[in-house]
Amino acid sequence: MAQRIYLSGNPPRLITSKPGQNASPSLPDAQKTFDSDWFYGGGIKFQLTANSLTDTQVNFPYALNYIPSVVALMIVDMDKQQMSGMWGGISSIPPPPSNAKGIFLLTGRYDISTSSIYGLSLETNPSFNYIHRFWVFEG
Repeated sequence: MAQRIYLSGNPPRLITSKPGQNASPSLPDAQKTFDSDWFYGGGIKFQLTANSLTDTQVNFPYALNYIPSVVALMIVDMDKQQMSGMWGGISSIPPPPSNAKGIFLLTGRYDISTSSIYGLSLETNPSFNYIHRFWVFEG
């Protein structure tokens, strides 16, 4: 099984690879699904987490003197009833295992300042809780 996530260095660098490829700095770009160096060489400044039931804002450990680039993922339990719409009614797709997670790139659902990520939507249905993971990059 391939090691598909590489997180190392100072400043930290995050690389994820396509299936079957080991993530590393020497991996060709065509075999990567993400490389933090693609953001103008900026390393990862902060890694932050927010819960969809409680957090509308995530504060940085300290304020920056610039508005950073941010990559956000939404991690969802795939066995939730609300996820059934993803399959589009295709009955030939078996249901995911009860412990499966769906990972989605989160775009346009938050705002960024020099000190926080804000404007996150609260989930009102407690049975459909999900986690936001944010990577904030150096300027």
